[in-house]
Amino acid sequence: MRIAIIGDGRLGAALHGGLCAGWCRRDGAGEGASRGGQRGAHEVRIIGRQRAGCDKVRVMNAAADWADVVLVAVKPRDLPAVLPGLRGALVVSFAAGVTTDALTALMGCEGSGTGDDASHRNDDLRAGKGRHVPCRIVRAMTDIAVEIGEALSVLAPCQECTVDDIALAQEVLSSVGRVCVCQEHEIDAYTALSASGIAFAVHLMDVMAKALPGGAIGAREARQAVLHAFEAGVKMMRVGDAQSIVRKVASPGGTTEAGLRRIATVDEALQDVVRGAYLACRTGGAACGGDDRA
Repeated sequence: MRIAIIGDGRLGAALHGGLCAGWCRRDGAGEGASRGGQRGAHEVRIIGRQRAGCDKVRVMNAAADWADVVLVAVKPRDLPAVLPGLRGALVVSFAAGVTTDALTALMGCEGSGTGDDASHRNDDLRAGKGRHVPCRIVRAMTDIAVEIGEALSVLAPCQECTVDDIALAQEVLSSVGRVCVCQEHEIDAYTALSASGIAFAVHLMDVMAKALPGGAIGAREARQAVLHAFEAGVKMMRVGDAQSIVRKVASPGGTTEAGLRRIATVDEALQDVVRGAYLACRTGGAACGGDDRA
């Protein structure tokens, strides 16, 4: 499989590294290359600002011809210079807050007549002359855990994507974690809970690890204890519900119960944090955490 990544910012670099490492783990191969990785039947190329700076359309055309899948990891403001050259290709866009309708319009692939096999793209097909160019666009969200193969990626394909297109996008992103197909309106919720949620969870762990007075425990030991608490909590939550787990830990009149009463005073504030992230994504991609990673 051949994959082109458009964009060498934080997300583009993370996707490149995660895909190469994921294929290495799955195929038992060695380490991936720094800018272009090839492992058995898999190859990934990353196209950054310098390479695409001179003639973006020509570079995008070449990427569309070469790749089975094109992952677009650029900021929303850069999409008008990128998408037109990718007409006919299977494109997975990670641009925060940009809907499939907007992506389709930016690609400008409305044509006429009967469809053509995307493998026979040419200049006339890309220009939409005399034939219909399918818009094979998948709007996607992932998170920084692509770096370690533990991401949660969600996909919202446009109407013209085929079952095979969706399966191919799922196959690519399954190399860096879990994948699910969702309704487009659900992407903002996944962003707030999962993508931004990683930062929220890590911040809470850091606060807990630094909570005790000096001399109570070493910094390294405190960090390990908090990591254990969260890891154990995650495993227990996978097979049980939160309240039953809490009841097992919090003995009546004990220190845990007292602590939980204090935590309850900030429950609304914590929920406001998640709701705020969700509303930021709903009202504009520029305010959404996903945009910062491009």
